[in-house]
Amino acid sequence: MKSAHLVLLLVLPLALIGCAKPRLWGTSEPRYPSARLPEAERMLEAERDAAFKGPEGIRNVTGEFTAHFYEQATALTPERIAVLRKHKVLLVHGLLGEVGLGVRRFLDKIDSGQRVLDYYKEQETVFRENGIEFERVTHKSKTVDRSGGKIAEAVLRCKKPVLLISHSKGCVDTLDAILKLQARGELDRVAGWVAMQGVFAGAPQAESYVKHGGKRAFGIVAMRVMGGDFDAIRDLTPEARAKYHAKHAEQIRRLVERLPIICMATWEPLAREERRSLARDEAGNPPLTRPSKIQPESSILKGTDYVAKSGINHNVTVIRGKKHYDRKAMTRAFLAMLADRVDGE
Repeated sequence: MKSAHLVLLLVLPLALIGCAKPRLWGTSEPRYPSARLPEAERMLEAERDAAFKGPEGIRNVTGEFTAHFYEQATALTPERIAVLRKHKVLLVHGLLGEVGLGVRRFLDKIDSGQRVLDYYKEQETVFRENGIEFERVTHKSKTVDRSGGKIAEAVLRCKKPVLLISHSKGCVDTLDAILKLQARGELDRVAGWVAMQGVFAGAPQAESYVKHGGKRAFGIVAMRVMGGDFDAIRDLTPEARAKYHAKHAEQIRRLVERLPIICMATWEPLAREERRSLARDEAGNPPLTRPSKIQPESSILKGTDYVAKSGINHNVTVIRGKKHYDRKAMTRAFLAMLADRVDGE
């Protein structure tokens, strides 16, 4: 059964919804191995990032994130580390991420330094280097309600206040977990949250699996074999997410007022020819990415701080991919931002 799980993990198209796919052959070295990005390149990067216009009334903190990202030597100061050590970080995986983590554990037993599948390894390295306590919350890919309940239970088991870092569907599950804690009067157990590439407004791929008969049949079987539930995918459709947010609108409004939250939105830019062929929005602007991809606005909760980054795909923030991304620098940047917000409460 382990070999069957590994094969399915490598080929399962459902991974596009939020389960990170490993890259087995080859990798790229960091384009900028030094801590500093050349000023001209940084300006171009800022211009690309600024193509996304976030919702009104929330704070764009992309500049803050980028500064910490490229000034790694000063991101985690002793003062910030001291703040972070008072907390425990909980890492929450995306759809079928529990399978990826299971395969990773198996491969780590063979070679602890393996990078065939390094899901969340870079983040964990940063925590260990700085003496920050952490835990992976591993739960089956079930409905948002069930997954959220498991995450809430993990938070309640912690003796320290918790800092949550989630990815993809894990962001939707984490939101549900925090709302459950808020309803119980236990919101003080959570000190801050980084939601990376969440699907708060739903994923187009999930909708295609639910509505397309062939894909739906495949998805039901595949999820069952992997130990999950197809209802986890149903919960990621734009329709399901819209209903959830309408139902919990007041609770979410109160939550974002009380809890420091940083949302990360990313997109892979279109080629010029693709931009011409796709419909423009009401303001006449072309789309930033393909309609079949998770849109950057889907990753932002209204009322939160947000980071918007161009040219980053949905999986590279948690696992090695064809295109290099410095996940250690990203992790240090987010930790620095959390430390400042937690310390300033």
